[in-house]
Amino acid sequence: MEAPHPSPFIHNPNHPHTHKTTLIFLHGTSQTGPELASILLSFPIPPPVRSLSTSSNSDPLTQNQAETKTLAELLPNTRFVFPTGSPKKTTVFAGLETNSWFNIHTFVDRTVGETEQIPGLAESINYLSSLINDEVEELVKAGVRREEAGDRIVVGGFSSGAALAVLGFLSGEFERRERIGAVVALSGWLPFRAQIDKVIENHKEVGDGERKWAVRKYVRQLLYMNDGVQGGKMGEMREEKAEILICHGKKDVKVRYEWGVEMTGVLKRMGQKIECRSYEGLEHWVCGEEMLDVEGFVEGVWEGLE
Repeated sequence: MEAPHPSPFIHNPNHPHTHKTTLIFLHGTSQTGPELASILLSFPIPPPVRSLSTSSNSDPLTQNQAETKTLAELLPNTRFVFPTGSPKKTTVFAGLETNSWFNIHTFVDRTVGETEQIPGLAESINYLSSLINDEVEELVKAGVRREEAGDRIVVGGFSSGAALAVLGFLSGEFERRERIGAVVALSGWLPFRAQIDKVIENHKEVGDGERKWAVRKYVRQLLYMNDGVQGGKMGEMREEKAEILICHGKKDVKVRYEWGVEMTGVLKRMGQKIECRSYEGLEHWVCGEEMLDVEGFVEGVWEGLE
């Protein structure tokens, strides 16, 4: 039996701010939730270029440093949740047990060993679905109306966490009970991309809605989610309307930039609404410009809900 997930790392809004929105963020391979939280919650985010003073009496570099803020400061009413994958044997680390979302065979080609990823993907998506439902209840307790609580939740991830976030979204499991607001994928890829693209090709003559449902059905069958216990029936699923933000560094060699481009292409052909951002010189990590894009995106998702 697989070991349970460690408790998520949670950063609540500081007084006098209150809990109005939730950002769930999934770590990458060889990380944990608390490790990612310690980095992202303290990462210095520069102000938008348009906000910099053009006064000749100010030093742009000094001003930029002075105005740098963190994600928690920019989103003061947001509860940040950083879950951790359950302990799993990871092939790429010589079979050692790591806190991971699913098995990774090699960093060179993410399609190698895909079938062995299925148990971990299914378990992790089911866990995250439960976590999303818990966050809905937390928002309701904080005074948010239940009918809009799900719209106030964004699920994001980095690397394998991004891969899990996107596939989980496509499965519909994140939205089986409540619709979520959006998905953020940083430096990720789409597991079973070629197979999903084939489903899309086989449904190219139908509307976007029917094509999305065909993909959802394929993913749920792939992950054994149509057993009436873990995933429920397709007829119980909500129609998703959430948007996906995809960000990727052009110098990423661990999760190659082309893999992010391929994921973007598949999602567009499916009919999914997406936003894409790329970053010159960025390797397999994050940068201030990217964090500013994430902040702006989620603010847009939550606009009008406050």
